[in-house]
Amino acid sequence: MASRISFDRLPGGPHSPLTTVPPRPARPVFVDATGTRRQRIRRAGVLVALASLGYLPMAASALLPGPATPLLPGPVTVGGAPNGGAGQPPVLAPSPAPTTPRPAPVRR
Repeated sequence: MASRISFDRLPGGPHSPLTTVPPRPARPVFVDATGTRRQRIRRAGVLVALASLGYLPMAASALLPGPATPLLPGPVTVGGAPNGGAGQPPVLAPSPAPTTPRPAPVRR
């Protein structure tokens, strides 16, 4: 058994349906007979496309790997060959003489 609930006694009285559709206007609301609006939008689109085409190579280069490092036998100096290309080992500077410790102060 179905029961029916009436909402006519709520404050504000009966309400009109919310799905009313306004009538369509007889003529278009906006007409650009000269085509300037379309031309501006097209120019803006071309500028965005060109900017995107300029950015794509930079984004693609960021995904590429860096330069490969050659496998070297050991440390290489500025000259490009071990020991700078000389046949003799490098000469080390002499270390300074050890310092003698200071005597401890005498307490009285």
